[in-house]
Amino acid sequence: RSVKNIIQELISNEDKVLADQDISNLLSNQHNIAISRRTGAKYRESMNIPTSAIRKRLKKMGGKIMKKVLWGKEELLKVFNHEQLDLTIPITGASIDTRTIQSGEMFFALSGENFNGNHFIDDAFSKGASLCFSDDIGRVSKANRRKVIKVENVANSLNFLAKYCRDSLEGKVIGITGSVGKTSTKEMMKLALSSFGKTFASIKNFNNHFGLPLSLINCPKNIQFCILELGMSSKGEISNLVKIANPDISIITNVSPVHLEFFDSTLGIAYAKSEIFESKQKPQYAILNKNSLHYDVQLSQA
Repeated sequence: RSVKNIIQELISNEDKVLADQDISNLLSNQHNIAISRRTGAKYRESMNIPTSAIRKRLKKMGGKIMKKVLWGKEELLKVFNHEQLDLTIPITGASIDTRTIQSGEMFFALSGENFNGNHFIDDAFSKGASLCFSDDIGRVSKANRRKVIKVENVANSLNFLAKYCRDSLEGKVIGITGSVGKTSTKEMMKLALSSFGKTFASIKNFNNHFGLPLSLINCPKNIQFCILELGMSSKGEISNLVKIANPDISIITNVSPVHLEFFDSTLGIAYAKSEIFESKQKPQYAILNKNSLHYDVQLSQA
């Protein structure tokens, strides 16, 4: 069988234990290799070869361990009521930056005052993007247009898909905000909760109106815990993020004089941070820092 066929089997059936010859073919072929973590673990058990050894061999060959497939073509077409899409690469995530986009990720061509993401769609495809969202398909080469979902507004589509992902999640969503300590708290919670089930946490400090939706879109649906950061610099920003994230558990690490240029006092910051309690999830739980400034305000808002 060809390496392509073996890879397709890996993608379609992660529980399959590969024969030794199949693994040998995969490891010796000079192609990009896709091995699911689960299959890799079963092979390691049966052959007593550490995962690190497999990874080193693949890296030496120029191969790679494939990320989990997050989206199927039919589901995506249904979500956006789109009829046709030339999708040949499994969808493994989402990106808004062609400088860091990974093979298999969807590209959302966002635009602003000083940039137009539609100019970078062909570049995204050259780097392995699975598909792109565009509100100006005329800027895309004809060869790539069948791999583009045309929308009225890319930012709205990013949020729409993020909300769909949130509603599809099987586990609990934990939202963290605060003047300082959000990322540290997120990483500590990820470490702790990973002992109790599959846990996903937003990367770096993806906590704004672009980063939070991206985090939800990149989150597998079958997790037990999804930990998200919600950042802000002015009133109303967390409220908008909560409409997308709808956390089951809301955490405010503290209130400090940060971004005071946008507020009259730390009291205003406390009320803005407390917008995290606007989640529609029932029941909803809150975790507060009793030593924080304006703890009484946070408690009353919760």
